[in-house]
Formats: sequence, C-alpha cells, structure tokens
Amino acid sequence: MKKINIRSRITILLIILIPVVLWMALIFRLSSQTAHDSYHLSEVLTDKFIEAIKRIKPDSYINRTYMNEILRKIAHYLEYFVLELLMLWLISRIVIRRRNIIRLSVSVCIFFAVTDELHQIFVQGRGPRLLDIIIDGLGIMTGVGLEHFISGIYYKNKLRKREREELFKTDTGGQS
Repeated sequence: MKKINIRSRITILLIILIPVVLWMALIFRLSSQTAHDSYHLSEVLTDKFIEAIKRIKPDSYINRTYMNEILRKIAHYLEYFVLELLMLWLISRIVIRRRNIIRLSVSVCIFFAVTDELHQIFVQGRGPRLLDIIIDGLGIMTGVGLEHFISGIYYKNKLRKREREELFKTDTGGQS
C-alpha cells in the first residue's frame, strides 16, 4: 500500500517537473541565440506590437528602437516571473515549511538567472548584463508576491470556514 503512495507522489512530481524543465529550456534556448538572431526575433515581435497599437490608435508615433528595448526587458521579467511560479509549485510538493519553499525557490531561480547571463559570454555578440539579472530578480519577487497574495486569500478563507464550523458546532451544542 505504501509503494502506491510513493509511486503516485513520484509521478506527480515528475509531471510537475516537466513544465519547469521545459520553461528553463526555453529561457536557455532564447539566451543561446546569437545577438543577430535575438535582435531579429525581438524586432519581429516589436513590429507586431506596434501594428496592434496602431490599429487601436492609428495616429500614434512609437519609437521602434525604444519599444524594442522595453519589450526585451518585459520579456526578461515575464520569463522569470513564470519560472518562479512554476518553481514554487514544484518545490511546494517536496518541501513542507513555507519559508523554506520560498527561500529554495528564489535561490534556484536567481542561480539560474545568473548562470543564464554568464553563459551568454560564450554566445556570439552577447554578454552578461547586470540589469537583466536585476529585472529577472524583479520577476522572481513578483512571482513570490503573487503566490503570497493568493495563498493569503486561500488560508484566510480556510480560517473563516473553520471559524464558521466551530460557531455552528457551538450554536447546535456540538451536534451536526
């Protein structure tokens, strides 16, 4: 009987691990692009973004170079925001204490952000940028903040439900 529970738990962990690994692979793949390829991809996305804005407001002027740089930084932020949420999901299935879950998750994500930037030393035309690591860190901390906010709502509702049940037991003399 115990082996089934352990097998089920391992299966669940492996299923949760898959999106984490795939997301990390995507981040690594994007940062492995040469400067030319990376810039070309972001130019294409920037042009699509500007087209969408011009459909809404046709007479608007948007500096393409500036918008491209902003979208690249937003992409950094979002990559690590999502990574942190996935990592929290995975680690919360392994570690019991909440404080340790957050510490471990943030540590793993920051380590990945730093090593991802450092690996760009070996990519043609690219290099590590401290600003990118800071932006990645902001995405990570936003992920922690969102998780904290959502779990706060969850636990507050759970506490209210428990208080209502206790009140009901008291009102009915402990009989259901």
